Parts: sequence; C-alpha cells; structure tokens
Amino acid sequence: MQRAVRAGVMSLEHTQLMDDETARMIRDNGVWVCPCPAFAEDSMMDFISTEDMQKKYRIVKQGVEQQTELIDKYHLNVVFGTDMATNKYFCEEHQLKDFGTWGRRYGSFKTLQAATGRAYDLFKLSTYRNPYPEGKIGVLEEGSFADLLIVDGNPVRQVDLLTDKN
Repeated sequence: MQRAVRAGVMSLEHTQLMDDETARMIRDNGVWVCPCPAFAEDSMMDFISTEDMQKKYRIVKQGVEQQTELIDKYHLNVVFGTDMATNKYFCEEHQLKDFGTWGRRYGSFKTLQAATGRAYDLFKLSTYRNPYPEGKIGVLEEGSFADLLIVDGNPVRQVDLLTDKN
C-alpha cells in the first residue's frame, strides 16, 4: 500500500493489512480507502475449505478489526464498495448485507455518506472520466444528481434498512 501511495495511487481497496504508518501516509496524501469489511464476516467461512485458507482468513479478520480502528483514528477518506459479486445468486443473497456490516463498523450515517456523496468526491479525481462532470450533487434541483433512498424508515439511524432487497 505504501508503494502504491508513493506512486500516486489515490484509491486503495482491501486495506485490511494496513498499519499505523500506512494509515498516516494514506491520510497525509488524501488517498481514499474502500475497506471491504465483509471479508471478516462469518458468512465468508462458506468459501474457506482448507486449513491454509482458514489461517489466511484469521489474519484478514484480525486486519479488518485494526482497519476499522485506523480509519476512525486517522479520519481516512472512505468510500463504500463491494466486490462480493461472484454470481447473481450470491449478489442477491449477500451484497446488500454489506450495508449492515458497514453500519456495525462505521455507523449508519458514515455508511450512507461513503455510499453516496463521498463516492462523488472520489469520482472527481478521475478528471475527464468523472461520470458527473457538471451539476450539483446530492440536492433535489433541476440539473443536479442525487441518490434517492425510498425506504420505510430512516436509514440515517438504521442503515440495515437497505439490506432488504424487497
């Protein structure tokens, strides 16, 4: 990760193995983190079939705990993302659960920010590839772009509401 930051990379995924020095470097360089905390969930055990994989899983699971602490400690730029897309069934069954995982680790409000407006802040770094080059973001005005969440309840207080695929 440090080598990537020194090379100018502005977004890192799967940062479960970062340490304090790396987290400081990430913060000081304005790099974004997509932590993918679902890899510490017990549901991942369904994919672990060997003793070697179990050993690696324990390392990653411990790393997710440390990653959560470091993100809060250093106030890192965080964006929501998931690569839990092995097939349609898996997506339908597991992908939305990431909102619950994030909510437990980072709180509902921070999770919503990471999945919506903060993602736009990262998009802006892509310059000419920015999918929203013009217009305001996150407001309901003509010519703007906004995420509309229509749910029965308040996801700012209870982001788990977004885990219901219905």
